[in-house]
Amino acid sequence: MSRYVDADELLKEADLYIERLQRMYKRRLRKGEVGVFLDLKAIAEECATVDVVPVRHGHWMEEVDPEEDCWNEEVVTCSCCNEQIRVHETDNTYFLPTRRTLKYCPNCGAKMDAEREE
Repeated sequence: MSRYVDADELLKEADLYIERLQRMYKRRLRKGEVGVFLDLKAIAEECATVDVVPVRHGHWMEEVDPEEDCWNEEVVTCSCCNEQIRVHETDNTYFLPTRRTLKYCPNCGAKMDAEREE
């Protein structure tokens, strides 16, 4: 799985580290002494960029008591976007997904792995 790093933050941290080293040695450092940080900055500047969206984590909230529904269906609501989705309680249906098979909200894309709030 890929790991994405904020290149601007990396550049800022490299500059701060070089400044800390210079303060520690109480002099301006030569390129050879900070070369690895300068190389790191050059690599970060040249790397390709990608659009990364933070993962939202949510959970399904029950809207209808499943015991009262004669079709064994329930409505669940996404805790992130409040979109309501009709699901089937068991895997015996051909048309409706079950809460177990809906691992992401089809509306906002939130991953349904967050703990439920009591």
